[in-house]
Amino acid sequence: MGFSRRATFVASSALVLFSVPRLVHAQEDVPADGGDAGGEVFVEPFAEANAEPPELPDADETEGRLEREPTDPHADNVIWTLAGGGTLNYGNSRTAGVTVSSSFGVRQGNEIFAIDAFFQYAIAQSPLSCGAVQASPAEYPTGTVDFCGPSGTGMSPRARAPGFNDWAETAVNFNWRLRYDHFLDASNAFHVMHRGRVDRFAGIRPRVGLSIGYTRMVFEELEHQLSLDLGIDGTFDVFPDSIVAQTHAILDGGGSLPVLSGTDARFVPSVRAALAYVNHLNPYLTYDTIFEALWDVSNATHFRFEWVNRLRSAIDGTFQIRLDVTFRLDGLPPGQAVVWIEDATKQTTTMFEVFSTLSLQGTFDLDGQATYRTEAEEGADETHEEEEPTTTS
Repeated sequence: MGFSRRATFVASSALVLFSVPRLVHAQEDVPADGGDAGGEVFVEPFAEANAEPPELPDADETEGRLEREPTDPHADNVIWTLAGGGTLNYGNSRTAGVTVSSSFGVRQGNEIFAIDAFFQYAIAQSPLSCGAVQASPAEYPTGTVDFCGPSGTGMSPRARAPGFNDWAETAVNFNWRLRYDHFLDASNAFHVMHRGRVDRFAGIRPRVGLSIGYTRMVFEELEHQLSLDLGIDGTFDVFPDSIVAQTHAILDGGGSLPVLSGTDARFVPSVRAALAYVNHLNPYLTYDTIFEALWDVSNATHFRFEWVNRLRSAIDGTFQIRLDVTFRLDGLPPGQAVVWIEDATKQTTTMFEVFSTLSLQGTFDLDGQATYRTEAEEGADETHEEEEPTTTS
């Protein structure tokens, strides 16, 4: 009876991390009895050794201070995030991969600008075919035996695979997005978005697109938000050599290519609709998702769908564990002659993709406006609002 040994290692780490020192000024006029001063107790860092420390607040005074609540979504803000992760599997099969993603967003008044980028690279090493298994020289003088044939002759429990094939790329995927939103009021906006993708395994090198449209905030609360995009999209795909050879073969065989498609590239004009939802499930867990559908107006049966899911679990105020799962479906992939629902037997390229990554993400607030606030901060704000200004003569 044979057995196999398999070791699996999964590592997730932010590739670039930095910290920005925060300057904290000691609060003046701290009450001598150590009472509450704006919701917090401050201790002089260089107090004299014989000075008595202020009294700490009672437990009921600090209750709830670790509870976090999202800040006002309309507040001006500048946020940068960086996430990275890696995988390594070593055993009967060997795979390795790395993912890096980053986003930068600015909100100023009625304007929002965002940039996103994602890169994935993976390689794999597979065992040699069973048609070339190294056997015992004493039993098989030729040194090899093919036990994969119909008769299965020559199979030996002492046969061992001689090794692995060379490492080969299995994923090289780079995506980027730039988006600008201008809000007419709290619930209505128009947007312009550019997206790009390089993925030769999906038959695009590169894909560039431009979308314009209208955005409606269905509802927007501190805990969750839902928005709807409606607009038009133009996508231009440049084919890699493998797809170019495939499109030439279609024409050489007497077939025809789809409307607005050529042997080297294609243009896809579409109507676009998308739903985006964000839910702060609890103070430390956030789920956001975007479901997008594009209908090709030049090929009425051609649809493209993308569903992005992201779950973030906060470790502290800066770092989160992030799980991303993305589904993509293209009814007429690059190099295809007809939509798959018209003739499934002619579907020769990949139409369905799934990407999943687990990463460590760092979120850096570049303008000092925190993404979350504590109850203690809320209490301090309320105290400051209630204080009446005083004048001195």
